[in-house]
Amino acid sequence: MFIAAAKWAESPGKELWFSVDSVTYALACAVYGITPGPEWCQEETLTSPRIIEMTKKISHKEHPDGLKQSAAWTGHPGKIFSQPPTAIEVVSRNGTFTADSNDIPGDSWNSKMKLTDDEIIAKFRTNASYVLADTQINRIIEVVERLEETESISELTNLLATQALST
Repeated sequence: MFIAAAKWAESPGKELWFSVDSVTYALACAVYGITPGPEWCQEETLTSPRIIEMTKKISHKEHPDGLKQSAAWTGHPGKIFSQPPTAIEVVSRNGTFTADSNDIPGDSWNSKMKLTDDEIIAKFRTNASYVLADTQINRIIEVVERLEETESISELTNLLATQALST
């Protein structure tokens, strides 16, 4: 991890570039229930005093089994990022909470964690809602859902290109 990302709260402009790799920033956004996606990149989130203060309360380190797993890995290079050992400990006024997991929602290497069609559509809606109108999002979803039945993807590319040209 980059030193700058680890010390994101100390960066003078709260740069988006550093927030992308900042575990503390991602966890602070999660603490405040900010849906992962474009809202994390909004100026008001990047400069939010409560997010900045929360990042200063969060610490993290490598999971000891993660380094062992990486050193021993002999399979497909992409799969090493699948099912990494992860643990969390949250200490609050109400006590301590701990959890361990090896699963990442949406992990394409882990069949039990693949997103459903509804989850993929919801994720697309969230991300696209910052740049596309609901009617256009709905049309794109409709076209993609029947993509296997079409002879040309021009309808889809036109929907995407029209928005790109108008912005």
